[in-house]
Amino acid sequence: MRFGLFLPQGFLRELSSLEHGEEWDRILSVAERAESLGFESVWVYDHFHTWPDPIIERVFEAFTLLTAVAATTKNVRLGQMCTCNELRPPAYLAKITSTIDVISRGRLDVGLGAGWYEEELRAYGYPFLEDSVRIARLGESVRILKAMWTESQTSFDGEHYQISSAINEPKPLQNPHPPLWIAGGGERKTLRLVAEHADWANFGYTVDEFVRKKDVLESHCVSVDRDPADIGLSANLGVFLAETESRAQSNREAIRTRLEPKLRSATGITLDGGTFGTSFTGSSEMLVDWLGTWMDAGLEYALIQLWDSVNDPESLERLAVEVMPNFST
Repeated sequence: MRFGLFLPQGFLRELSSLEHGEEWDRILSVAERAESLGFESVWVYDHFHTWPDPIIERVFEAFTLLTAVAATTKNVRLGQMCTCNELRPPAYLAKITSTIDVISRGRLDVGLGAGWYEEELRAYGYPFLEDSVRIARLGESVRILKAMWTESQTSFDGEHYQISSAINEPKPLQNPHPPLWIAGGGERKTLRLVAEHADWANFGYTVDEFVRKKDVLESHCVSVDRDPADIGLSANLGVFLAETESRAQSNREAIRTRLEPKLRSATGITLDGGTFGTSFTGSSEMLVDWLGTWMDAGLEYALIQLWDSVNDPESLERLAVEVMPNFST
């Protein structure tokens, strides 16, 4: 199994002691430490403000941040999980990603999704389109990206996007192009796009959900005459890791205690869903067993959200030294 690490990117005052202006130093220190500890990749998410609901806190833009990380690291791969297709026109995204691939000397992975966050899109002046329309736009964007990464000039006349003799130079360094990840588990349309176009899939908060989506993806691969083995399987996994289970539980509850009242008062939500709600909590030995279950289910690439990596660097060391070697090949 391969391992990627989400970098700290949002700095909520309840969870971080960093003053404004100190955030980049911490992001860079985590990226450099992840590189030295043997993580294959580091990742950022693509949000302009906090999620799953907006509160007034610090969140760094994905591609600006990734460009800086590309220029200040040497070997670790770089990715976004995942880019919201609705936030940038695909021709512009092709230019951004090609530039970062050159700056990083060919270390970029491009994660793309249809987008889901209505409040964020409307806040920044974008329309929130119907699900079917966003998926259709995602499909056109994938075709434009691949074309602009590889063709000398690209024209495209789609239902949602049109470009005319667009030139994208410099091209990415990776041949034929940066690996394309498509995120999302929509079983009828999104996973079909994965089968048609993606190098990597990303889905599943739980093992059972992951297995179900994997089976659906395989059926789409059959229908488009593609070998399912050509598509890597990844998932985003939240982790609270400490020397003992009780300490990990304590760390988790400390975050819940600090953060949830603010979310509840501002938005009415709780932390029971999504990556936080399904996060692993425990010791290194327990995490090895838990990840083994995922690997047995077919997971090839674990993208780890180490929830307290901003304030607890020991958890990063523990993950790299006590857990990851058990999955080396």
